[in-house]
Amino acid sequence: AISAAITGLTPFTTYHYRVKAVNSAGTTYSDDATMKTAEPAIISDGNTVAWYDYTDAATITKDGSNFVSRWNDKLGSGRDLIQENGTSQPLINEYGLLFDGIDNFMLASGFNVNSAVTVYLVVSQKTWSTEDTFFDRKTGGTGFRLHQRVESPKFRYQGIGTINFVTNTMPLDSFNIITLVVNGINSKLNVALSSVTGNFGITNFTDIVLGDISTTGAYINAVFKEFIIRKNAD
Repeated sequence: AISAAITGLTPFTTYHYRVKAVNSAGTTYSDDATMKTAEPAIISDGNTVAWYDYTDAATITKDGSNFVSRWNDKLGSGRDLIQENGTSQPLINEYGLLFDGIDNFMLASGFNVNSAVTVYLVVSQKTWSTEDTFFDRKTGGTGFRLHQRVESPKFRYQGIGTINFVTNTMPLDSFNIITLVVNGINSKLNVALSSVTGNFGITNFTDIVLGDISTTGAYINAVFKEFIIRKNAD
C-alpha cells in the first residue's frame, strides 16, 4: 500500500488525486481517485443544525446567469435556503452570494430550535441602511433578528423584548466574522473586533430568512460566504 501525509487541506472538501510511479522502465499514473476531508470538530458534535458554505459547489443550484435558487445545507439536513422567484435570487460570484439590497432573500424551513443558539456569519457589507437585515426568523417562535443601524454605524439584535447594539468595526467591502450567541444572561455578539454581552433572552424558531426581515422590506446589500446555525452556546 502507498500512503502520504498531506497538510493544509480545507475541511469537509473533496479532493481528486492520482499516484505517480517512476522507475527505470518509465512513468505511469494511477486512475483518478477522490478523498474527502473531515468537517471541523465543532461542526460534527451533533449541535449544528445547518451549515451553508458557498465554496461547496455541490450545494449551489444556479441558472446560466449565476442567479441562485437553492443554497443547500451541506450537512444534508434538508434545511435548504430556497428562492424560487427569479427576481429575488442572489447572484453568486467569486466572493460569495451577493444580495442586492432591493428584493433578494432566501428562506430555509424545518428548524425546531428551542434552546441556546449560536450563529456564525462570514459576510461583507456593500452598503449601510437602517433596518436592513442579515437574518430573521420567518414565522413561528420569537424574534431572532440581526440588522444594521445607521448610527455610528452599528448592529442591532432584536430578540424577546431585548435590543442590543455593538459598534461596527467592519468597513464596507471587507469580509469579517459575526458571531451571535443567544443564551439568556450569557448572550454575546461579536463583530470583527467589537463585542457586547448581556441578556438577549432566548429564542425559538421553525424557519429562517436570510437577507431580509420576516415581514419583508428590509433587504440587505451584502455578500454572504458562510452561515452556520447551532443549537448550543459556543
